[in-house]
Amino acid sequence: LFLRRSARSLSPRDATPAAAAFSNPSRHTPFLTAATCAYSAAAAAAPPPEDDEGLEGSDSDGDHYAGPTSVFSWGKGEHGQLGHVGFETVGLQNEYVEERPRELSILASLGVSDLSCGNEHSAAVTRNGEVLTWGRGTKHRLGHGSEDGEQGPRLVEALAGEDVVSVECGDAFTACLTEDGKVFTWGHGGSMMDGAGALGHGDNADCVYPKELKFFTGANVVQIAAGKGHMLALDDRGQVYSWGKGDYGRLGNGGSRSQD
Repeated sequence: LFLRRSARSLSPRDATPAAAAFSNPSRHTPFLTAATCAYSAAAAAAPPPEDDEGLEGSDSDGDHYAGPTSVFSWGKGEHGQLGHVGFETVGLQNEYVEERPRELSILASLGVSDLSCGNEHSAAVTRNGEVLTWGRGTKHRLGHGSEDGEQGPRLVEALAGEDVVSVECGDAFTACLTEDGKVFTWGHGGSMMDGAGALGHGDNADCVYPKELKFFTGANVVQIAAGKGHMLALDDRGQVYSWGKGDYGRLGNGGSRSQD
């Protein structure tokens, strides 16, 4: 699905939905609240309240929330994707499930502004423009330089100095967008068995650390979205770009051809 916005000048913060803090992958769910106010998925379609008791507050620039936030997660979590450090698995299949929302207290003081989930990993952006990832680490999807998993949120140090405004998790890769319109991707780049990856660097190589998409040099990307094995980007001129797996016509290029 894609929503065309009016052709006004956009920044990445403008293009991020006001309440885009609910992500629903296949088996686990993260959820973000602002201040003391919780909301449902349906509320994401509504405009933010103007007073200081609603979902969104504003900083001195009026463009993003700078107050306290709470993050909750629940569902299937044996790879650490829920972010609750010290969990124990049970049963023959070594499963761990949280049946009710549980707060990630480790994120409470960071002012989380965006969340996303892949199948077995999760990511968050803080109000300071930092990215944290956790969960399964295989295929380098966490961006920490190894394939080790993380039970709790860990800072992606390779993005130090970048002002990140949004993050997207695919099946085994992660992408983020900066305030100045740059796109970084990392993780699984595809293979002979899997087909094209969604990293967008022109090959099927995995990226151990976040790597900028040079294709967008000089452009101003304002929004990104990730599917299981493909991605979309929107620039400030209203142009849409797609890459990754092309089967079932998901890239919109008139066929089923994949695009590295």
